[in-house]
Amino acid sequence: MRTIPITARHIANGKPRDCTFCPVAVALEEATGHEWIVTSETCTYSVGSLVLALPAEVRQFIADFDAGKSVKPMEFELPLEGKS
Repeated sequence: MRTIPITARHIANGKPRDCTFCPVAVALEEATGHEWIVTSETCTYSVGSLVLALPAEVRQFIADFDAGKSVKPMEFELPLEGKS
C-alpha cells in the first residue's frame, strides 16, 4: 500500500470538476510520477491500463470539492506496490 497525502497546497491549486487537476489527481501524480485521471462519476482513477476504485472517503472529498464545499487535507492508501 502507498499513502497518498492531499495537502492544503493541492486543495488551494486544485480545479473543481477537472479530472486531471483536482487535488486528488495532482497528489497522485506527485506521489507516482504519472498523470492520473480521477472521475467522481465512476470513483476510479487510472493510468495506462491500471484502474482502481478510490476509497469512500476520497470519493466524498471529490464530491465536496466539486460542489464548492470546504475540504481539509487528508491522506489515503492505495495498493500501488511496485508502481513508481
